[in-house]
Amino acid sequence: MTATMENEYEAGIAIPPGETILEAMLARGIPAGAFGDDPQEAVDILRGMYPITSEYAQKFADLTDLPVDFIMNLERDYVETLKRLGEERPK
Repeated sequence: MTATMENEYEAGIAIPPGETILEAMLARGIPAGAFGDDPQEAVDILRGMYPITSEYAQKFADLTDLPVDFIMNLERDYVETLKRLGEERPK
């Protein structure tokens, strides 16, 4: 019989997915202003003020080589943690 282990860790803070994305950008020497159309919107999304859409996930993936599904999972985990902690996105 094989026992399965579940990850029971629950973060005590909600970390915006943009922190991980920005780390990947910095590691590759990509400036924060590397977003084409609307750099301020991209920065606000990275700060967690707005959800990461599939369109932005693709843009971030193209810049950082992080997989799109990884970026979307970061967003999902952020939203779930905010809900669990009874918090809202920063404004």
